[in-house]
This record gives sequence, structure tokens and C-alpha cells, in this order.
Amino acid sequence: MVEMQEFCQSVPKISSKPEPKVLYGSVFSEDGLWYRCKVLAYGQNNTKEAHVRYIDYGNEEVTDATQMVQLTGELATVQPQACKLHLHGLKPTCTAISNAEEHKRAVNFLMGVADNKFINVRLYKPLVHGDQSVPCELHCEGQDLNRLMRDHGFAAPITPVASPGRGPDQSPKQSSSQNGFSSSSNQQQAPRQQRQIQQQNRQEDGAAGKQGTTSNNRQQGANRAPTSRNEQGGNRAPTSRNEQGANSAPPSNKQLENATREIKKKDRQLSALKTENEGLQSLLSSAVQVKFTKVQKSFEKVRTLRKEMPLDVTVDGVIETAIKLLQNTETSISKKVLDAQEVMAANDRLEECQENLRKCTDKELLPDLMVARNEARQETFQAITSFLSKTKSLPLVDRQEKVKIALECLEAEYFDLLAADKDATASKEDSSQIADACIQEYTQWKTDKCSYLSSIRTTTDNTLTLWTSLLAKLLLSFGLDRDEDVEPVESTDELIETLMVAIDTELYMSQKSYTPVVKLDPSLLQTKQQKETIKTGVLTKTVCCLTKELRRELASIETLTELYNHHEQLGKELEPWMNSKPDVSEMQTVQKDIKGLRSRLRHKLADKHDMDEAPELCDEKNKESLNDELGQIRSGLQEAYATEDKLLVGLAGLTKRHFPELALLHPTFRIKDYLETNGLLKHGRDLQQFDLQPLPSTKSSIVKSGQFNGQNIIIKSYNISSEDMRTVLLHNAIAYSKLDIDRLLHIQLIIPTSELSDQLHFQLPQLPLNLVRTVKETTPTALHLQTIFKDIVTGLKALHGLDVIHGALHPENILVTEDMHAVLADYDFSKTPTERAQQGYKTDNGLHFTAPEINCGLEAHVASDMFAFGVSLLFAHYPDTAFTMQPDGTPDLTAITIQPELGDIIKQLASYSQGKRPNSDCVISCDYMMLDIKRQEEEEQKRKEEEQRIKDEEEQKKREEEEQRKREEEQRIKDEEEQKKREEEEQRKKEELQKKIEEEELKQKEEEEQKRREEQERKEAEQTVKIEEQEVSVKEEKNTEDDDDGPPALETEEGAEEEEVDINQNMEAEIKKEKEEDSEQTPSVNDDETVSQGVESSL
Repeated sequence: MVEMQEFCQSVPKISSKPEPKVLYGSVFSEDGLWYRCKVLAYGQNNTKEAHVRYIDYGNEEVTDATQMVQLTGELATVQPQACKLHLHGLKPTCTAISNAEEHKRAVNFLMGVADNKFINVRLYKPLVHGDQSVPCELHCEGQDLNRLMRDHGFAAPITPVASPGRGPDQSPKQSSSQNGFSSSSNQQQAPRQQRQIQQQNRQEDGAAGKQGTTSNNRQQGANRAPTSRNEQGGNRAPTSRNEQGANSAPPSNKQLENATREIKKKDRQLSALKTENEGLQSLLSSAVQVKFTKVQKSFEKVRTLRKEMPLDVTVDGVIETAIKLLQNTETSISKKVLDAQEVMAANDRLEECQENLRKCTDKELLPDLMVARNEARQETFQAITSFLSKTKSLPLVDRQEKVKIALECLEAEYFDLLAADKDATASKEDSSQIADACIQEYTQWKTDKCSYLSSIRTTTDNTLTLWTSLLAKLLLSFGLDRDEDVEPVESTDELIETLMVAIDTELYMSQKSYTPVVKLDPSLLQTKQQKETIKTGVLTKTVCCLTKELRRELASIETLTELYNHHEQLGKELEPWMNSKPDVSEMQTVQKDIKGLRSRLRHKLADKHDMDEAPELCDEKNKESLNDELGQIRSGLQEAYATEDKLLVGLAGLTKRHFPELALLHPTFRIKDYLETNGLLKHGRDLQQFDLQPLPSTKSSIVKSGQFNGQNIIIKSYNISSEDMRTVLLHNAIAYSKLDIDRLLHIQLIIPTSELSDQLHFQLPQLPLNLVRTVKETTPTALHLQTIFKDIVTGLKALHGLDVIHGALHPENILVTEDMHAVLADYDFSKTPTERAQQGYKTDNGLHFTAPEINCGLEAHVASDMFAFGVSLLFAHYPDTAFTMQPDGTPDLTAITIQPELGDIIKQLASYSQGKRPNSDCVISCDYMMLDIKRQEEEEQKRKEEEQRIKDEEEQKKREEEEQRKREEEQRIKDEEEQKKREEEEQRKKEELQKKIEEEELKQKEEEEQKRREEQERKEAEQTVKIEEQEVSVKEEKNTEDDDDGPPALETEEGAEEEEVDINQNMEAEIKKEKEEDSEQTPSVNDDETVSQGVESSL
């Protein structure tokens, strides 16, 4: 099982149609493991699915054929572990063809009863491998599955229950009584008693020991129990005196014991015979019942036979279904293929016209040839349209499915006949007359067979009619209330015997393996043998013929399908050009632009040349400006060249397929050169379009690097010494360019310097690294090296498969891409493989890559490339190890310890003998390469799993961090909003409180101010009144003094003034005092100003 899994995982999948006789490996859908299988059907419903049977288990399923592998070696030769069985004595009541639904129901019933359960199997024949089946009886948990299938109507018996000579697996042999009938119970009783007696006799003989002589043993054999009454007699025969001997001595005790034992044995035998006799008497007494039971059972067999095998010529079987398919002219495809002859003839005429245009070299003849071609194209398109319309209406898919089913059923039903007549089956003779003759012969044979069996059944029916009449008479004779007499009944035994003969004759002639119960006419055996011989011959010829015709029909369907697809594609290609021709104006415009750009480039290069010759006459600024202009012109020219190449690809395709005249009408396009050189040779171009520089990695002057449309390229120049050399070089380059090998460095184009050039310039893509720089600078892993050398050997395999020898394989010529894949380069087209190999190459660590046979003067061979491959493999793994080459030209490997898988393949590749070096196929499948694949898969899988795990963890961590950040951000925003709300609320409350306080303070101030003003006004009023009173008092006093004194008026005035000053001072002192009191109560600047203003106003 392990070998099977490893083998299937290591070999490539199949790419072609699987063959029915080849063993394949397929993955079972339920457990994902590989198992051996055989294909039963393929491509149903136009898919790549295969219906397979797993030969070691017997189950079937539909799987993808592109995922299967072909088995070889021991896996393909081991016999299948599963053997086919069929239910003994039974056959299915229906098939997958006659009643697919009922057949499926029968299979599901059997699986429902026995699936996932232990089954006891009784085999009737030894197990055999292959498609032959072995009869068996199945028992599951006490149930007889054979009987269950028969009782439920899914199977019917095909052989009688008991027949003589069937072997140990059948019912015991029947013994007949004098009237021809037997009882199964009494049949088995006597033999069982005889076996018991014989067993007891053997036990007693063993107890007595081996004391008797040979004569005594013979006498005991003569005294066995008789098998009939006459032979038994009334008493045992006495022994005569002569036999005992007249003068013999008296018997001894031991002889008496033996005689007593013999007597007891005879008594037991007599008792058994009496019991048997009683059974026979009982059987005789129930003879009528036995007779009627026998007739009833035989009648049931006939009824079952007629139900399973009706004599109706119109009943369809496997052969009849195949015949109807082939005779249905409306859906037959073999004759429809002939209808494609018209469209194929029109296509041939169109191709002939195109060929005339290709061969034409005179432009004056082109118009007539083009008119003829256009007319042929129109006819071809109309024929294609008609053909596609007719073919599309045919039921190809349905017809293919029915033919496949009919073919599979024929092969399954008549496998033995087809295997016995392999020559007829494999014959490729295609004659519908032979098929019609076979079908007619089969139809006549079937009609004759039905007619013959119908006559036999008529005889049975007539006998059954007599038997039914006899039973009616018997029934009438037992009527107690009848008035008239009934005729006496004829001989019942004779009629029963006649009926049994008729029934057995019908069963015997209708069934191949039936054994008659009664004695039949011996001529029937010869008749049956003749009819079986005729049947085998007719069936073999018919089945083989039908099989061949069905296969021819399938091939016709496939051919017609391919023709339909081909002409459908051809019609799509022709349709755009029915009333139009290719537009070449864009190509002409591009060539015109190229001509102008080349002229500008030449002038600018001439200016640069002048500057280079007289650098003192120009400054750096002019040089930079000129270089910029050259770069722009070259870039534009390269873009124009790329557009020209793209347009030329399309025009070349049209010239090759539809318009051969384009090459002659437009010679400036050089379409003919493009087609002849596979698009490589580019006349009219030169190296001025490139800004070429020496290649740093090589000292060769013929190899330079540059850029084309932004891509790094290499220009490799070849000096041409003769026209023959030029022809050979171009021929080799064109052949090399046609090699569709991914691991080769492809040629982009070839530029000749002139029409009769002495050089050819090859443009190749430039890769950054070769193998030397890779192992020295990048330190690749072992996996990278294995990938690189797998690419190299794949490229060598493709080259060697085309009988091409590289000849110059060494680390400098192995280029490595950035993703660590390799391509083979430096294929010198000017040299032969031997000349390339003789150039030689040596690395810094002392390894030589030239094969020993090249040094001996022999021609280069495939083995020479494999030698260089092996040394390159050694260098890549040990680039810094110093090696010495042995005298025979092979490397000395004794100085290194090398890995086993790698060392084995290097030793074989670096062998002196060419015959010991493995070819590329062997290297691809060697242990080193296989180890690389396994390790690569394991490491890649682990790396992907680890990357996926890390990626999942990082994504999970990012998601968690993002969710946490969102939650924190939301919480922060929520807290800030709440805090802001609280602050706003507090601020609002604070402002309201402040406002309220301010209002209260303002109100209080207003009230106090009001009180202060009122008090001030009151005081001022009082002061005013007081002042007025004082003034009045002073005036009065003055007046009084004036009245008293008179003249001293001056003194009086002065004194009045002094008093007035004193009064004012006193008032100011009082006001100041009040002001101080007020300032102590309400220290307000406004109030002080108000008071001051009041004082000033009062003053």
C-alpha cells in the first residue's frame, strides 16, 4: 500500500485518453488514497471523466481522468485482489439496459441488507481472477441473501434445485420408487441411518483391534448389510462345516467375542433396513401426493421460464438494441461523414487557389488569380455554413452516449465470445454488407429458434390441456349431488409421465445447463448440441460484427465532431475577409516614420562624430543636449520597430492563411523573409539604434550590451567569411528558434549589416547572473541549486529529444533568473557541436568541462553534454573547493565528502565511459532530483503553513488591536463627551450662579447707592439748611451790630469773612469725616467720585 502511494505521487498524470485494458492508479473520493483501477467508460457527456472499477475491492465510481496515473512494473502485473461472484442458480430479472431503474433498485436492496456487515460465502468453484465470475451462496446474520433476492423478485432461478451429477454442493441424489416419484424426507433417512451404522461398525472394529487375518477381513466385507429385501433374506446364511473345517479346534473366547460382535452388527443393520422399509411403505402410501407435488413444481419451473424468456421476436435485448441503433438511418453518423466531402472538396479548391497565388512571381497575373481565389473562398464559406447547419442539427452527444452504452453492454454480456474471437473484433475491415448479412442471419436464427421453441411449448400446452381435463373429470366424479354417470378416468400415471416428459423437454431445450428429471429421447441431446453450436456461431459472428460497427460509429462521431470544430474555426477566420481585404496603411505609415527617424539619427550621429573630433569647439552643455536628442530619437525608432514587428506578425499570418499575394504586392514589408526565417532576419536595420557598451562579464569584443524598448539585451556579432557560412548560420539559428523549449535563451532577431553583409548580429535577452556569479555572490540554498539543475536537465532533455547537442555546457553559459530558475545560453550557431565542445572551459577551482572522448578526438555526443552537466553540478555545490583532474580527464572526488544522493549521480555523470553516463530522463528521475522534489514540497508546504499561521496570527492580532483601539477610542470619545457635558453643565450652573450673585450684588449696590444718595441728599439738605440758618443768623447779627456800632464796617466785613472761612472749614471737616465713614463701609471709587462731585457741587 505504501509503495502504491509513493509511486502514484511521484509519476506524472496521464494526458491522453485512458485505455480500457490498461491498469491505472486513481484517488478514491472517500479516503483520498491511491488504488488500482480499470477504466469502464470515458468521456461521457463530452467531459474528461472516467467510470472506473477498483480491481482490488470491486467498487466503482466516476473520477477525473486527468488526475489518474498509469501503473507499471509489479503494480501492473499483480493479480486483482477482488474476484467476481454471482448468486448460484440465479440470474437477474433485469439488466442496466432493459430496466435501469429496477436494476439500480436491486443493487441498492442488496447493499442495504449486507453493507458494513460480515457475510459468509459458500463457493461452488475455486476463485479465479479476471472477468469470469464464480457461483456462490451468501449468508448475512442468519439470512440467505440468495433466497432474499429471489423472493423480492430481483433474481430468478436458472437451474433446477436437484439434479444428478451436480457435485457435492447440490442436493443429494434422488432415488426413485417403482412409480417414478420420490420423497425427499425418506430419501435422506436411509442414507443417514446407513452412515450411522457404518460409523458404529468402524468404532467397534477399532475397539476389537487388528487381530483378524486377511481372510477374516474379506469375510467381514462379504457380510455387510444388504441393500434390498431379496438380498437380505429372512435370516442370515449359516456357515457351513466345510468352511469352518471338520477337524478344527473349538473356538476360543476371542473368536466368540468377535462372532458376538458380528451378530450385533448384523442386528443393527437389520434394524436399519426395517426402518428404511417402513419409510418406503410410507412413501408408497403418499404416492399421489408426491406425484401431484412433482407436477406442480415442474409447472412452476415452466411458468418461470416462460416469464423470463418470452417467445416474442420484438422483445429487445442487448443485441436488438445495438441492431436498432445501427439500422436507424436518421441518427446514424457513419453515413453523415460522407456529407462532409462537399465542404472538404470546396476547401481543397480554395487551398489550390491559394497555392497558385503563393507560386506566382508576376504581378500582372495576380488579379485573375485573386478573383479565382475570392470565388473559391465564397463557395467554401457557403459550404461550411451549410455543413455546420446540418451537423449542428444532429444529436451527436445523445447518439454517442447511446452507442457507448450499447457497446459496453455487448462487451459485458458477451465477453467470452469476444475474447474467443479476438481476430474478428480487432479486424479493421469496414463493410456494411457484412454487417447487414450478420444482422439478417441473426434475425433468421432468432425467428427459427422462437418457432422451434413455440412448437415444443405447444406440445406442453396440449399435454397440460389433457391434464386439466383429467382433473376436471376427477372433480366431477367426486360430486355427490350429480345425477348422471361420469366416464371412468384414464390412466393417471401414464398422463403424468407424458406431462413430465413434455415439461422436461421444454426445460431441457430452453435452458443450457438444465438436467432432466425423467428419461428423455436420446435424439434430443444431439439436437440440442447442434442448436447450441449454431447459436454460438451466430451469436459470435453477430456480436463481433455489431461491436465493430458500434466502434466504427463512435469513430465516425469523433471524426464528425473534429470536422465540425475545424470548419467552425475556419468559417470564423474566413468571415471577416468575404468582402474586405487587409489594411496595410498603418504598416506603410510606420515604415515612413522609421525612415524619417533613421535619417534624423544619421544626422545627429554625424554631429556627434564632429564633436568628438573637435571637442574644443563645443561645450558640455551642447554635448548633453545632443546626447538627449540621440536618446529620444533611438527610443522613438525602437518603438517604431516594435510596432512594425507587431504589424508584421499579423500580416505574415494573413499571408500564410488567407492572402498569399501580400508578399508580392508589398515587397517593402519583406513578408517572405519573415516567413522563411521565422521572423528573425530584419533587413534594413542596423546597430545605430542601440547605445551599445562592452559587456562587463566578458572580454569578448563581439558581445555588447544595450537596451531595446527599456529591456536589457545582448548583441552578439558573427563574422561571415563566405556565403555558405552565412547560409549555415542562418539555417542553424532558424532551426534553433523553432525549438519550443522554455529553458533555452531564445533569439529575438538577427540584423545583417548590409544585403551582402560580412557580419550577422544576434539580439538576445540579457539576464543578470550566470551560475558562476550565482554561487559566488548570492550563496544560493540547496533547494535553489536543485531547482536550477532541474531546469537545466529539462532543457537538455528537450534538446536531445530533437537530436540537438549543446556542446558548450558550463557555468558561464548557464544563466540564472531572479527567482532562481535557469536557462541555457551561448549556443554558437557558427560552429558544430564538436567544435563548440573543443573550445573547452576551466573554472578557478580546477574543474574542466570537456568530456574525455572530445579530448581523444571523437565527435560530440549526448553523453558529452551529460558529462559537462555532471561537472557543473559538482562545481555549483563546491565552488570554493580545489579539484584536480585525473589523467583520464575526470575529476578527482576523493578530496570531498559528498551527500549520497548527490554523489551517486555525479559519479555516474562524470564517468570516463560514455555508456555509464545516464541520459537526461534517468537524471530527472534519479534520487537526487526526487529528493529535491520531496524536500521542496515539504519545505514549501511547511513554509506556506508557517506563513499562513503567522499571517493569521498577525491578522488576528491586528483585528484585536483594532477592536481594542476602537473600543478605547469610543470610550475616550464617550468620556470626553460626558466630561464636556459635565463641564458645560458646571459652567452653566456657575455662570447662572455668578450671574445671580452679580445681580444680587448689583441690586444690593443699587440699594446701597440709593440709600447713600438719599442720605447724602438728606445731609446736604440739612447742611444747606444749617448754612442758610447760619447765614441768616450771621446776617441778623451783623445787622444787629450794624445797628449798634455803625461805622466800623470794614472790620465787620473782615470778621464776617473770617467767620465764613471758619464755617467752611468746619463743613469740610465734617464732610471729610463722613466721607471716611462711608469709605470704610463701601470702598468704591465710583462712590468717592460721586461724593467728591457732591462736595464740589455743594461747595
